[in-house]
Parts: sequence; structure tokens; C-alpha cells
Amino acid sequence: SSLLTEDEMEQDRMFLAVCVYCFEKKLYDEKMLAYLMKNYEGSLELMKEIWRAGQTFKLESFELEEKILVLLLFLQQGSEHTEEIFVSYEKKMGKSRICRAYVTWMSYESFVREKYVEWPVFAYMEKHMLGIVGTPDICKLALLKRYTERKEKSAGQQKWMIYLLEKYLEQGMHFAFMQKLPGRLKERYHLYDKYILEYHAEPGKELVLHYRYGDQEEKKVSMPEIFEGIYVKEFTLFYKDRLEWYVAEEEETEEPKWQSYSHTAPASRHGGTRYDLVNQMIAAREQGDLTQLENLHRRYAGQKYLVESIFGLN
Repeated sequence: SSLLTEDEMEQDRMFLAVCVYCFEKKLYDEKMLAYLMKNYEGSLELMKEIWRAGQTFKLESFELEEKILVLLLFLQQGSEHTEEIFVSYEKKMGKSRICRAYVTWMSYESFVREKYVEWPVFAYMEKHMLGIVGTPDICKLALLKRYTERKEKSAGQQKWMIYLLEKYLEQGMHFAFMQKLPGRLKERYHLYDKYILEYHAEPGKELVLHYRYGDQEEKKVSMPEIFEGIYVKEFTLFYKDRLEWYVAEEEETEEPKWQSYSHTAPASRHGGTRYDLVNQMIAAREQGDLTQLENLHRRYAGQKYLVESIFGLN
């Protein structure tokens, strides 16, 4: 094959630039679009636009899809609306290492950066990565979070959700999304009385959480990082408790902006834990039901005595 001269290479660059200009002005035909899909390498956003245009003509897109996914992984930005490109690439037997790298990055986008990611990414994870040794935690955590958000789950998905939930709870990793779990699961894993405050920042920062209950004195504690720039602090709140807080980052000079959360969920009338009984007592006192308040207080005192007797607590 003959080598291109510098003049010929320059003419190719000029021709490509003209084609890009025409595409941006929507002055292109199928032949020009096919040329761009094969030869254009530049702006990620423009490459995505060219791919979408190519779909209307049903043009061969495998090569362009691979270039888009590789560039995305290199830039680590611009992931919006790439799921359909990934699905098309994967269906054409795209390279598994690229597919897995894409799914891992999109898991990070979903779990750490809190961006919405379409379900096909998680479907690929279920089929090709779940249960495989070496699958990154970020993938499993992103999938667990998505499972908690899905109203309908298969029996298999339900089992995996329980497995992953237990795995990370045992490691002391509690996240705010776990508060969306069904009530029976929150009771099983002792999350029913917890308010999980989650804050996202750059990894490795020293964060200080300032908080107060209602009109009580302000307190401050260090906020631990539990995963990739996700900092968490847990609180036990009772019925009608109001928690106010703000997080101070290093060298922050702006006036703090207090945020608040009020535990307004109605007290359970049937729960029998000491936490439930305290909530029921608060509700009975608020309603002026002194008889119910006295009955609940006796039950609480009985449970407290029983626990202390069995476990030798003072």
C-alpha cells in the first residue's frame, strides 16, 4: 500500500473538517455520515451526535461505539446518554474488558456522583459480573442501591439484595439509601431507629459535622469517610425529634447553612421494642392519654429490667 503524502494528509484533514461543518449545519447525506462515523475522532459529544444520526440510517456503528466508550473512560466525563451506545456495542460482541470498564465507571457515576444510570448497565452487571471474584465493590454497591429503589424485583434479585446488604452492613458500611428499605428489612437489620446522614465530598478530606437537637446546645464531631468520598454519621431519633446540622470542610470561610430533618413518622402502635415503646409514650403524652402512657411506661420498665437481668447490665 502506498503512503499518503503530507499534502494528501492535509487534504484529508480539510475534507473531514468540511464534513464536520456540514454535519453541524445538518447538511449531510448517508454517504457523508458513514465517512464521519468511520473517520471522525474528536469531541465526545459530537461523536455521540454522529452515532445517533447514524442510527436513523441504520449504518454500521461498532467502530464508532468502541471509540466513544474508550474516550469516555479516558476522559471520565460525558457519560450522559451513553447507555444505548453501550447496549449496541455489547450486543455486537464488544470487548468484555471495555464493557466491564464502562459498567464500573457508570457504577461510580451512579453511586458516588449520584447520576441517574439506565437499567441496562445493571442488567449487564447481573449477567456478567455479579458473583464473579474481582468484581469491584463500587459495582455491587451501585447495584444494591438500585435494587432498593426498584419496586418490582425477581426472587433472584431479592436474594442478591439481601446478600449484598448483609455483606456491607457486616463491614459497618451504612448508607442513606438503606433508609428506603422495606420496614421488615429495616427491623431485621436494626435500621428502623436510625437516621443516616450522608455527605459527598472529595476523598480524604477532614470533615466536621456540627449538629443540634431542637433547641439544645450545638455539638460537633468528625465525620468518617466510609467509601470513596462518602461521609456518614448515624443518629437515633425519636418521634417528633428535630435534627439540625451543617458540614464544615477544610478552610471553609462562608457562613454555614443549617439543614434540618424532623422525625415525623407516626409512632408504631404495634411495635414492641423499647424504641417503639418510647415513641408510643411520646405520642400518648402528646394526645393527653395518661392511661395509655402509664401502661406503656410499665411495659418499658419491665423490658428494661428483663434486659438488664439477662445481660447483667447496670
